[in-house]
Amino acid sequence: MSEKADKTIPTTCRLEREYRELLDGRARDLNLKSAELVRKYVLEGLKEDSTKITLHQELPAIGEELKQLRRDLSLLAEALMIRAGNMEPAAAQAWAVKNFAAR
Repeated sequence: MSEKADKTIPTTCRLEREYRELLDGRARDLNLKSAELVRKYVLEGLKEDSTKITLHQELPAIGEELKQLRRDLSLLAEALMIRAGNMEPAAAQAWAVKNFAAR
């Protein structure tokens, strides 16, 4: 048995067909065996620092917060144009929707 084989332990997982096909395609494009690409992905994933992982987990929530902020700003602009600018509500709403694209 080789020295390399003594230092590694086989690890397996199951993938849905669509992901396996993606994996096989990427491996082919990189001129690698699928198992080699899986090993590379796993090792890279394990080496990622927790900050990067946390950021990836928080991105969807940040996106939702930005959408809500745009909705709030749109409503604020609409209210200001109606109240302080003496603009008709329909015109103010149309302007806010056009310029904030939030609704």
